[in-house]
Amino acid sequence: MACPNCGGEIPDTSRYCPWCGALQDPAPSSSDIPHSGNQEIAPLSRDAEIREIRATANAMSSDLARLLLRLSALERNNESTTASPQQPLPAPQDEPPPIAVPPLQSPTPPQPPQATTPAIPVATHETATGLVSGGRRPGPSMAGTATAEGMGGAGAPGSRTAIFADWNWEWLLGGNWLARIGIVALIFGVAFFISLAIDRGWLGEAERVALGLVGGLAFLGAGEYYRNRYAVWAQTVTGGGMAILYLSVYGAFALYGLISTELAFGAFALITLAGALLSLRHDSVGVAVLSIIGGFATPMLLQERLPDERLLLAYVLVLDVGVLALAGFRNWRWFTLLAWAGSLVLFAFWQRELDPPVGLGQIGITAIFLVFAGATVAFHIVRQQAAGIADLALVTLNAAGYYGISYALIYDPYRPWMGGFTALVAVFYVLLAAACRMRGREQLNLTLFSAGLAVVFAVLAVPIQLGGPWISVAWGVEGLVLMWLSFPLRMRELRWAGYAIFAVSAAWLFVVDSPGAFRDDLTPFLNYIMLAYGVVILASALAAWLLWLQRDRLEPYEQAAYPVFAVGAAIVAAVAIPVQLEWPWITVAWAAETLVLLWLSFTLQIREIRWFGYVIFVASCAWLLAWDTPRAFREDFTLFLNWYMLDYGVAILASIAAGYLLWRRRDGLGRQEQAAYIVFAVASGLLAAFAIPVQLDGVWVSIAWAGEAMLLMALSSWLGLPQLRWSSYTL
Repeated sequence: MACPNCGGEIPDTSRYCPWCGALQDPAPSSSDIPHSGNQEIAPLSRDAEIREIRATANAMSSDLARLLLRLSALERNNESTTASPQQPLPAPQDEPPPIAVPPLQSPTPPQPPQATTPAIPVATHETATGLVSGGRRPGPSMAGTATAEGMGGAGAPGSRTAIFADWNWEWLLGGNWLARIGIVALIFGVAFFISLAIDRGWLGEAERVALGLVGGLAFLGAGEYYRNRYAVWAQTVTGGGMAILYLSVYGAFALYGLISTELAFGAFALITLAGALLSLRHDSVGVAVLSIIGGFATPMLLQERLPDERLLLAYVLVLDVGVLALAGFRNWRWFTLLAWAGSLVLFAFWQRELDPPVGLGQIGITAIFLVFAGATVAFHIVRQQAAGIADLALVTLNAAGYYGISYALIYDPYRPWMGGFTALVAVFYVLLAAACRMRGREQLNLTLFSAGLAVVFAVLAVPIQLGGPWISVAWGVEGLVLMWLSFPLRMRELRWAGYAIFAVSAAWLFVVDSPGAFRDDLTPFLNYIMLAYGVVILASALAAWLLWLQRDRLEPYEQAAYPVFAVGAAIVAAVAIPVQLEWPWITVAWAAETLVLLWLSFTLQIREIRWFGYVIFVASCAWLLAWDTPRAFREDFTLFLNWYMLDYGVAILASIAAGYLLWRRRDGLGRQEQAAYIVFAVASGLLAAFAIPVQLDGVWVSIAWAGEAMLLMALSSWLGLPQLRWSSYTL
């Protein structure tokens, strides 16, 4: 039966044309199909129709594969026959037998519901393209099929000869390796020919330059002509043509003096622009690198007659803007990094050769910095693609290079303004981080990296601009601000940076500021060191309060952050006491701090503060016994009316008050803290026992100890604390 659409032959049992896929309407009648009796054929279901179409398509693909393999085998046989034209053609009787190819058959799809596909490999699009156009070699499956069917050339099936028989060696060698080698050899050949022509006087100076220009343009034209057919070879030829044009213009300017500096400068710029456009057209980073290297090398080639410093700076910026444009069209990150390095080298060359004013130099390096900052983020922000390691490396190097060069340029003439300059750089990266964040989570890497750089420069601005305790003050405030910003901006990394800055602030306060305070004669609490301690204590307390308010938004591993900051505020306060006070008041202040911390621990329900209160109480007792008591034995003083009695009295009262407070709140104590109030009660008795020999002499010491022992026994019975009775036994 013939298809009414394309005229092809259709099997009687098929409802679709195997050649054009048209539905046969009306369907074949039952009279055309042999069957027994009056039994009618049921219509096919949708699944059965799909299986029928799939089987028909597989059959057609198999036929196409056979034809392509046969064509490939015939072409190889024809090439081997024509490879040696001097040999006589073999006699007809010696001709190899024809290659057996299965005859083409009309596809006969199986009857539903069981549809089986032929056991013949299906030709893919890549296979057909490779065999017909002579491009890349087909996949291993096709090579194996050709060998299995006797069309793969000599060698056993699956042998190395059969596998490599279908490799397109012309494409591999001519399009890749030999193309690059050949263009280099051609350049050298042209150079030797021109050298020979010059030596023999065949070419004058103008003719030599004209020949180079014509040759370079010819190379560019050849690369453009073969751009689609031989892409790699065309890119190599294009790069060679640009190199020839650069050398020709340089020879016309530097060797022969045929053109002026301005004309040479413009020609170099034009070649660089053409190279950038050709790199986009060929999609070749190699051509782009060659053009940018030539562009940056131009001023060095013209160093004997450099243009005005403003013109040279403008030229560098134009190059950098071209790099920005290329980075926007193509994500050539390493190319951008190379251009950044070339810009800094050319900037250093400009500074050394022309010695521009400081202001112009700072404007130039700032413009370069902004261009490459834009080149780094433009592609990713505009196209919303994530930044990679090369982008982050360029962000870091650009920031470090800009700040380092600017510091060297303007430090001496503008020393008082360096802190403000550093803060401006920090503000720039804050804005950059905000812009990246507005583009979505695709820019998370750039957002975090920019925010991190902003924090780094903000931290650096403080010691550069300020001095003394103001550094700790500024860092404490900065850490608090970052922690606050982390919640509205939903950036936990800012909070982590705040933690780090708090740690640096406390370390600077303890290591740098405090030793100087011990050497100075300061008025207690009315001095610049107390300002630093007060701000750090207040900032730590506010940070703990902020984290406590936002505790539901903290990560699980950050739940201990607000107790840490609360304890940190207590630690700074404890360190501030010996810095600000003299020996008789240190024990008093530490004992008072112990009571305050115990009370705050129950009010705020932060047990870590209470634990640190225990530590402060131990430190106050140790200071009293190890420092104050030996000093008291060496001095004469009025009994009970002296500074030492004040220390012991306050310590004893503080221990009694702490024990009472812990006893009242004993239900809120942990199991390991149930004996804390007993320890404080016993400690008060021990301190009183130590105070007696400090204040009394001779027989009065024994009398006082006996009286204290009786008092402790009475208290143990009244309070129900047998530990006090044990202390009385000791006395």
